[in-house]
Amino acid sequence: MIEQLHGWKYFSQTGIPLSVFRTQVGSRIAMHTHDFSELAVVLDGHGWHVTTDSKYRIAAGDVFVVQNNAAHAYEGCEQIDLYNVLFDTSKLNLPASDLYQLPAYHALFSLEPGIRNTARSSHHFLTLSRHDLAEISSILGRAADELLRRQPGYQGMAVSLFVQAAVSLSRCYACMEGRESGRLIRLGRVISYIEQNILDDLTLGQMAGVAGVSASTLNRSFNDALGMPPMEYVIEQRFKRAIVLLKDTDATITQVACQSGFADSNFFARQFRRRFGCSPREFRAGRYPLR
Repeated sequence: MIEQLHGWKYFSQTGIPLSVFRTQVGSRIAMHTHDFSELAVVLDGHGWHVTTDSKYRIAAGDVFVVQNNAAHAYEGCEQIDLYNVLFDTSKLNLPASDLYQLPAYHALFSLEPGIRNTARSSHHFLTLSRHDLAEISSILGRAADELLRRQPGYQGMAVSLFVQAAVSLSRCYACMEGRESGRLIRLGRVISYIEQNILDDLTLGQMAGVAGVSASTLNRSFNDALGMPPMEYVIEQRFKRAIVLLKDTDATITQVACQSGFADSNFFARQFRRRFGCSPREFRAGRYPLR
């Protein structure tokens, strides 16, 4: 039976949906899942990282992300020393207008973990140089210290250090050379384009043009990495935006629809009910949890 780890056990200690700590891996860690995402930065040692569909060797400098609900394990480890960063970006107050516009951020944190769980990929792509590894280790060490000491302002400082690490890693990823990593960065450009133009009438042709591929190739690549075609991903992001507006603002349903990228509020309401089993108004009133 695969064990599931829960974020509240970690985040209750830090007060925010972010936990950073340095740990040593024994010979193995059994297969498990968690309801948060995990960034791993290997500082020393070597071993094998295992997912449900792949197994690949890891060593000092390797960086990879495991998304929430993805099963993974470690095997054949010898003196592995790494930083674990546990986080939930849906609940962290990140500067989305900046970070989410980086194509390499999407490639590292969303796209690569997606294709790693398919037969199309059996490894990670980012290995840091000694200099970059030392820089990232320093940033994460400071973040871990902030979360441990909990001095006034520690939450904001820890989140800012997490963003600094994410940006630095994204820059390293963008500098890599390779066919597969290059393909993921092209897809990352599409996701960045969606983030910046979510309120516009996006088309498959526009997004294929941003990636520099055909519409059919873009559909296939999105399905491989994210489990859905581009247009469905756009709708998914619009619903996520709408849910935040419904929960955190007093905007009318028509305003929520408009501010989420839905041109017609009636269409928005119908699609919301079809997807979540309740109307936007019922969800806001707390009468129905999202299914």
